[in-house]
Amino acid sequence: MSRVADSTIQGFLYQFNITLQEILKASEDDEITVEGIIEDIDIRRENNTIAIQCKYHEGQEKFSLSKIYKPILQMMKTFAENPNANIEYILYMYFPNLVDSEMKITLDDLTEIIETKNKEYLIDYIAYLKKCNSKEILDIISKKRKSDNDKQKIKKLLIYIRL
Repeated sequence: MSRVADSTIQGFLYQFNITLQEILKASEDDEITVEGIIEDIDIRRENNTIAIQCKYHEGQEKFSLSKIYKPILQMMKTFAENPNANIEYILYMYFPNLVDSEMKITLDDLTEIIETKNKEYLIDYIAYLKKCNSKEILDIISKKRKSDNDKQKIKKLLIYIRL
């Protein structure tokens, strides 16, 4: 078995274990959806929803903030698109050197994530987070499929717009 397949299986097992843990902690009235609408595990309660994302990074010797840019941006995009929803976001992540530790994402971390120059993240996530008044760019952002030229226009504009 290749190392990639082994790591993928480990990731599934990691998510399975977290799902089982959340089921065991849940109250009788909680509604749990695995591979939910929002994240990997959605727990709907009477007054709110808990959206849980699981990331397994066995191959990373040390924690790197860049490894969680995408799930954080996905959560931020969902938050921006649903401003009236009462959603609590939790990111479980496994890195070999962070066993049994808890960390909080700081404002500086969020700023670093939002200021990324990664073209994919700019197009898919940050375009929805930053305020833009250009009708041309807003029209491009709303397209389901974007050309390379569209992506370049978005990237050029977004690099200079602050939240």
